[in-house]
Amino acid sequence: MEKYDIISHFMDFLKKYSVPEKGKMTKSIISQNIPYSNRHFDRIFKDFSKYTPFELAEIFRLLCCVESIKRGNTLKNTAYDYDFTPEGLSNALRSKMKIDVKRIRKQDFKFEKHLLISNFMVRLDKYKYQMNKDEFMFLLENLDGEGILAEMSSQNPISEIDKGFELHLAYSKIYDILEKYEGIDINKNTYENIDLQEAIVMHCILLANSQNGTNEFTVRTTELFSTIFLITFFFDVGSLKLENQIYKLFLEHGIKEIFNALKEIKTHTGETFDITLFCYSQCDKVIVQFHPVFKESIIMFKGDTDI
Repeated sequence: MEKYDIISHFMDFLKKYSVPEKGKMTKSIISQNIPYSNRHFDRIFKDFSKYTPFELAEIFRLLCCVESIKRGNTLKNTAYDYDFTPEGLSNALRSKMKIDVKRIRKQDFKFEKHLLISNFMVRLDKYKYQMNKDEFMFLLENLDGEGILAEMSSQNPISEIDKGFELHLAYSKIYDILEKYEGIDINKNTYENIDLQEAIVMHCILLANSQNGTNEFTVRTTELFSTIFLITFFFDVGSLKLENQIYKLFLEHGIKEIFNALKEIKTHTGETFDITLFCYSQCDKVIVQFHPVFKESIIMFKGDTDI
C-alpha cells in the first residue's frame, strides 16, 4: 500500500471508532490496524501531520467529548462514556483545548469536530508549515516557473537551508491569485468529509472556476502547485472557521490591510514590493513561515500578535 493509502485508512478507522462501545483507543489497538510498528508508523505519519497517530486519536476523543457536552450531556456522563474520570476530562479540556463546560454550552460557541492531514505542506501553526526538502525544491521550481518567486537570499537553498534564508514573492502575482479565491464558500459537510488539506484546495479551485462559468479548464502544473501553496498558506486552510454552516476562504485583517496598502502604493507610485517568507531546516524538514519583518508589519496593521 502507498503511504497515503495507509494514512487515509487510519483516518477513516479513527473517525468510525466508537470509544463508548470499545473503550479508549490505545497504541496496541492502532498497531493491530496498521501494517507497521507504532514507531515506524509515527515516522510516516509525521509527513502528514504534526501529531502522532495516538496524539490524533486523543484529540479526536476530546473533540467527541466537546460534541457530547454541546448536545446537552453532563460532564460526568460524557467522561464515563469516553473513558475519562470527570476530573480528568475537565482538566484535559482546560489544558489542551482552553475551554470549559460553561463555554461549550454558550450559544455562540462554534465547534468543529474535524482533523486535517496533508501530503504536501503540514500545518504546524498559524502561517507556519513544514514540508520535505524535495517538495520544497519542487515548490521553488513551480513558483519560479509562474514568475511568483522574485528573489532568494541564497543561490543554493538546500546547502544553506540549515541557517535559513529569505524567500521574496512578487506581491502583485500573489494578490491576483488570492483575489480570485477570496470569499469562496465551502459547504460544512463537504469540508468535514475531506481529510486531505490539498483536496480542500482543489475543491476551491473547481468552485472558483465553475462560478466564473467555466465547465472545463486546464491548468499548468507550475500554476496548480503554486496556487495550492498560496491558498493553503495565506488563507490558512487548516484553520478555517465555521459560520452559518459554511467555511469561507478569507484573508486575516492584518494581511488584507497590508495587501491593500501595497496595492495603493503601486497604483500611485508604480513601485512594487515583495512578500517575504523565511525558510529554515528543522530535523529533515523545511519550515516556511512569514519573515519576522513582515509579521511586525501585520501586527502594526492588526494591532495584536496572534500571527
